[in-house]
Amino acid sequence: MWFIARIRKRKSHLPACGVETTATTIVCVFLIFRISHITLHGILSVSTVFLDADDTRPGRFQQVRFSSNVEDFACDNNTELLVMVATKADEYDRRVSIRKTWGSPLRFNATATRLLFVTGIIHYHNNDEENADFRDMILTNIREKYQNLALKTFAALFFAQRYCPRVKCLVKADSDNFLNIPALERYCRQNHERPSILGRCNISRKVIRNRFVKWYVPPHVYGPNQYPRYCSTGAYMFLGRETPIKLLNALPHTGFYESENMRRMSEDVIFTGIVPSMLSLPRIHSDGFNFYESPTTECDESTKRQIAYSIHAPDEIDAMFRYETLLSASGDSCQ
Repeated sequence: MWFIARIRKRKSHLPACGVETTATTIVCVFLIFRISHITLHGILSVSTVFLDADDTRPGRFQQVRFSSNVEDFACDNNTELLVMVATKADEYDRRVSIRKTWGSPLRFNATATRLLFVTGIIHYHNNDEENADFRDMILTNIREKYQNLALKTFAALFFAQRYCPRVKCLVKADSDNFLNIPALERYCRQNHERPSILGRCNISRKVIRNRFVKWYVPPHVYGPNQYPRYCSTGAYMFLGRETPIKLLNALPHTGFYESENMRRMSEDVIFTGIVPSMLSLPRIHSDGFNFYESPTTECDESTKRQIAYSIHAPDEIDAMFRYETLLSASGDSCQ
């Protein structure tokens, strides 16, 4: 399986900023200000996420690689739930925060649940020392760029099917998610025999065509105006031992390996929407997965109690308070 992340160099189409006329100078100053302003607010970068035309020539893909000691992180036969958190290589503080709060082995069944971080590479940052201390990082050769987020989910699925083939469920999360792992463990135990995806799956399926919106996707990248049903918030759970390998086996039929533009699409659209729809894999909606810090809940039919599975927080400030808020939202009787 091969893929590559490339950046297409673009030539500037700005007028030459000379000093022939006052009008030209004024126009140039205005354009420079506007571009600086737009770039600062992350708007200009939206339209440059995708290439005008794919480079699909044979041999233009790079094999996904893990660090040489990746076998040391293989799951044993007792592992039932694998949690893989996508983090940037330089997000040390976030990983420390997770290790101290919701990702601490003291807060879940460490015998049956494994938590690992999936990281890419940054030329100025080395994670070897951190990984030697904590032994919980899957180091890949994926370059740390916004448009490469889907590749980390791909790497998580690839790692799970190769090194943890007996796990019953796989949770994928982002570094700004907080998870209620005991609740996910319970759901996995009760439902793993029914292959599916659990997450917040009732969101709008409309494809955004406004180039000034972060999630803009041009028609030449994805033609339909609606996505298949998919799950968002950055956190979701794949249920079933065979689910990761089934998703990977279906991936070649989506154009993922041939199209760099597709690999730059939102990872949740690809791996909880486009690929599962090809397999008729059910997406199960839960209000317990949240976009924001304030958790909403759903009724757990097995316990008749309210449950929240995850929240989203932009930073690691007050991490313990946020984690306790997530836990405290669970437990009330269903009305």
